[in-house]
Amino acid sequence: MTIIQNALKSITRSKARNILIGLIILSVTSASVIALSIKQAANDIIEIQEQQFEIQGALILDRNLLRANYSGSNESMRTMIASVPPLTASELERYSDSEYVTNLSFNLSVEVNSESLIPVGAEESDVSKEGSGAMRAQFTMIGLTAPESYEAFKTGDYRMIEGDVYSLNDSADNVLINEELAITNNLGIGDSIEMISPMDPEFKIGFIISGIYVDQSEDSENSMNWFSKSANQLIAGYDYVLNAYEGSMENGSTGMTGTYNHTFYLTDYDVIEAFENELTAGGLNEYYLLRTNASELDKIMQPLENLNNFTTIFFGLVLVVGGAILLLINMINIRERKYEIGVLRAIGMKKHVVAFQFLTELLIVTLIAMIVGVGIGQILSEPIGNHMLSKEVEQAMIEQDLIATNLGAGNGAGSGSRNVVESLSSEPLEYIEEIKTTLDNWVIIQLLVIGLSIVFVGSLISLITISRYEPLKILSSRS
Repeated sequence: MTIIQNALKSITRSKARNILIGLIILSVTSASVIALSIKQAANDIIEIQEQQFEIQGALILDRNLLRANYSGSNESMRTMIASVPPLTASELERYSDSEYVTNLSFNLSVEVNSESLIPVGAEESDVSKEGSGAMRAQFTMIGLTAPESYEAFKTGDYRMIEGDVYSLNDSADNVLINEELAITNNLGIGDSIEMISPMDPEFKIGFIISGIYVDQSEDSENSMNWFSKSANQLIAGYDYVLNAYEGSMENGSTGMTGTYNHTFYLTDYDVIEAFENELTAGGLNEYYLLRTNASELDKIMQPLENLNNFTTIFFGLVLVVGGAILLLINMINIRERKYEIGVLRAIGMKKHVVAFQFLTELLIVTLIAMIVGVGIGQILSEPIGNHMLSKEVEQAMIEQDLIATNLGAGNGAGSGSRNVVESLSSEPLEYIEEIKTTLDNWVIIQLLVIGLSIVFVGSLISLITISRYEPLKILSSRS
């Protein structure tokens, strides 16, 4: 108790010195709270995003490898591409048995016409234009293996207004049509429609309407046309569309034009490389590669990663600079109080008791300064973090715009009736622009470690210095 009383008296006697020490500790604590809170918030968001982000992938032709092995003539390039065996549904299903894959969805888009339906926008189109004896396709059939996994419905670009997507599982010939097509042709649930092959009007495919959807995508809203891009699109079951597509191929000259699409849904972000190795070991042709949307997650997380790295460096600098200043001030403090130490030692106070008194003084000042510093840091951490994050997001968006400008409008990775190509999302990136900082248990533990470390270092210096002082020499050398 006496030691505490002496420590309090000493603190009040040397107000200026202790206020300076307190301000330094307060600054270090506030900066540490800001850095640790922002870092913790950024890490939490990164972890949550990695868990929630749906990693999708598709196998596409490795055009870089094709170009690298290109001998030089146009004929050899065509021959080379033609020599690459197309991916089959059975092959893709075999790859989807991997422990790294949660689901595999197939899409098949087939161009068709109709003798009874009027295409939306037909007034503005030359629907009778013919080439090679065949009418130009005005409609697109899309066959889905898993309608509920279709990206347009998941993102909200398409929304059912009558019926539901699960109706496609009720009957093989069920179909979903766009609201605009339904209005143009006065169609409703339960009506029958018939499509024909553009190359062979005698080849017919019948459907029963089981649902009507509306296209509310941004591309549709920004379109210069009065109708959406999906207005003449019919969504049906994969097997039914596939049978019709393959049936049209029985006569090679009248086969319909179609494009396969597929998407692997991976378990998480960290298994991409392992799945790639598994594909290679499973016999995937060397001219195919796995393309995923992981780069989207990387781009979204980049501002948070930068913020995390910056706060880590800032936190380290604060500790080093603040610790060095406190060490210097404490050494000056001990030197200035050298005579006081000599008096205390001369009246019989043991070295460890004197050192403990100095430790108590530093601990009291540290605790008061840390309490105030924690409050200030907690108040400032969120606005500072959001300001820093907004700058990182702004810079990331500038970089993406620059890349987009350099690349132009962009192009696909390749398509065609013989290839199974990727159908990954091309939606614009949505960056995280706000963080919510909280003073959780982990941050508090780190602050306590910092505070105790400061006290420990200061007391250790005091103990070493005090143990070297001899009372008689101190008192006799006083000027």
